[in-house]
Amino acid sequence: PRAMTTPDDDADVVAPPPVLLPGGRVEMRVDPARGRHLVAAVDMRAGDEALVARPYACALHDSQRTARCDHTFKRADDGGALLRCARCKHARYLGRDAQAAAWKRGHREECAAIESAAKGGRVPPATARMAARALWRKAREEKEKSDREKKNADAADAA
Repeated sequence: PRAMTTPDDDADVVAPPPVLLPGGRVEMRVDPARGRHLVAAVDMRAGDEALVARPYACALHDSQRTARCDHTFKRADDGGALLRCARCKHARYLGRDAQAAAWKRGHREECAAIESAAKGGRVPPATARMAARALWRKAREEKEKSDREKKNADAADAA
């Protein structure tokens, strides 16, 4: 049997089996009448989360900068103080844990870029910061992949 490509395929086409998506609440199905679509895999009520996907990159909107954590996006509790990045003075965090996690996730690169831009009198807008975060993440992933491959090659050479 061949895989279905369009709803207009011949009647002998066999649709692929349903695929349960991460979280186990939704599955993807394909059929001739509906094409590719999502179906609830469990009983759900209105308002239940069906599917949650983490963004590849995101940035806090400038209007929320003084009220929310730059890493978790959570609002500061009842006027509680957010910790400000000592270097760039732009990012704010709910605590040291969020600040450390943000540093590992790329604030190190962003911090230097913001600091440099601020010398010119302007901090990049959220859209530019988000695009930069995506590029820095991709660069980190490529470096990690390269490092793993080099380590595996070195181990194979040593064996």
